[in-house]
Amino acid sequence: MIRETATVCERCVLTTSVPGVSLDEEGVCNVCREYEANRSTYDAYFKTEDDLAALFRRTHSPEAPYDVLLMYSGGKDSTYVLNRLVDMGQRILAVTFDNDYVPKGCFDNIRGVCEDAGVDSLILSLNRATMDRVFARSLEQDSQVCTGCFRALTARGTEVAIEKGIPIVMTGLSRGQIFDTKVHQLLAAGKTDIDEIDRWLRAFRRRYHEQKDEIAELINDRAAADLAAFERVHFIDFFRYCKVTKEDIVALIKERNPAWRKPENVGGCSSNCMINDVGIKVHQETKGYHNYAVPAAWDVRFGHETREEVLEELETDLDERRIHGILTQLKINYHVKDGAV
Repeated sequence: MIRETATVCERCVLTTSVPGVSLDEEGVCNVCREYEANRSTYDAYFKTEDDLAALFRRTHSPEAPYDVLLMYSGGKDSTYVLNRLVDMGQRILAVTFDNDYVPKGCFDNIRGVCEDAGVDSLILSLNRATMDRVFARSLEQDSQVCTGCFRALTARGTEVAIEKGIPIVMTGLSRGQIFDTKVHQLLAAGKTDIDEIDRWLRAFRRRYHEQKDEIAELINDRAAADLAAFERVHFIDFFRYCKVTKEDIVALIKERNPAWRKPENVGGCSSNCMINDVGIKVHQETKGYHNYAVPAAWDVRFGHETREEVLEELETDLDERRIHGILTQLKINYHVKDGAV
């Protein structure tokens, strides 16, 4: 439990167990104070739905079979995005990456949502043995499971977009995830011009798919094999352009997709993946804090979720037996020692 292991910021959910985090005399963390001092600069990265509509007009190609390839996990955030893209008149190909730890209930959600919306669905996968090696390497390298899986799903999605001539690949990352994984480091390095940030992110994305590491070999990442085609694809995070609360997302899904249900075996921080809690457990034991804490803290600052909602998610009990079983499947020692698994 968070409150038993460290002192929690009074404004967000960061604890003093997160490296570099400290609290002032008012119990507010230094990252919240940083945001307070730079709010206008940090908020400027995010755009509006009018900006997104203009982007759609610029990239529209009547010859292409679809306007947007949506990386559709079947979870609540990407389900919200799918519905909103339909409202915006976009022709969508919903691509789901089956990492072999997606529960049946999630596929039921995917099928029902896509059928109701009249959206084409494509499910891609790698074999179980390969994905287990990807997850094992991610845990050993980053103490979480998401890095290797995200590399695989973005590689496969990009390859499909290039093959079919789809101009946009879109994700449903939250604003906190976008800011933590892509933008904050650039801003902290003094790069505040938004166009410059976008150029850096395009360069990072290219190098991301060009690097020949073990995970690249396992998943056979060919996304950047044709650099000219790769550069023609626009990689867009929907929530960069749409400011929405968790409550808004849940309300829209209840209205549009009443049959959608969160699967029972996905833990507290996911609505589509059974292996997610394994990454949480390993990260907590090797790093000393929850791997969702930093992006979730940004979601609190940006108004996507309340502090109370996030604390409840982060403090959800983990299914230790299921975690142990998956780690055994991955051939990883369940006992953590000296910061390594």
